[in-house]
Amino acid sequence: MTKRFYKQATAISNQDQFHIHLDEKSLKTPKGHVFSVPAVSLANHIANEWNAVTETIEPQNMPITQICMTALDFYDEKKSDWTRDILAYLDSDALCFWTGEVEPILERQIKLIKPVIELLEAHTSIPIKVTDKLEIISQNPLWHDYFRSLLNSFSPILFTNFYLTTIECGSIFLADALLHKLTSPAQIFEIIYLEDQYKGEIYREDLYGIAPDLERKQKSSQKFLTAAQTVFQSL
Repeated sequence: MTKRFYKQATAISNQDQFHIHLDEKSLKTPKGHVFSVPAVSLANHIANEWNAVTETIEPQNMPITQICMTALDFYDEKKSDWTRDILAYLDSDALCFWTGEVEPILERQIKLIKPVIELLEAHTSIPIKVTDKLEIISQNPLWHDYFRSLLNSFSPILFTNFYLTTIECGSIFLADALLHKLTSPAQIFEIIYLEDQYKGEIYREDLYGIAPDLERKQKSSQKFLTAAQTVFQSL
């Protein structure tokens, strides 16, 4: 970790881009690229992350900065691989695999997931297949067309944010729902940790506490989802 070495972070306009200045120096990515984003609102969010640093710079506490740095350093190199990885979720999406055995979990899936699926179907007019079996689902080919078109329309930062959100959620559909404001980070968090929360109730985590590793993972996930929403809404 690096100690804070600057007094003030500021978003600076530079033609159609916005840079972040740490005092008088331009922020750069780990690969040495000048850090720049295409929207002032996003730049201000990033400057706020840097101004919130107290004594040491801790990247895990600066998720918006990390999303944008990943885009600036790796988008050109990784775009084709990321496209393949994103589209692979269409036939293995966590949103589409429901339990047929544990009734309380199924009830929660119906309560939390079904409304999101219905909103996505209404938004696109394309049905989503779900199953309670261990099998690969072949989604409607129109979904492949929809997502390829969507990915091709993205700027590097939007693309990277969509990729990272898909990985975090284990779901291309949840990433799309967050992008189009069909759900919130809090609702997504409930969905992706649905089974963990059910187990936590069984083991009385309210009394005995949550496992430290799981607690860290959940806090990281909450930070990321909120940051991803901010990036989507800023561009």
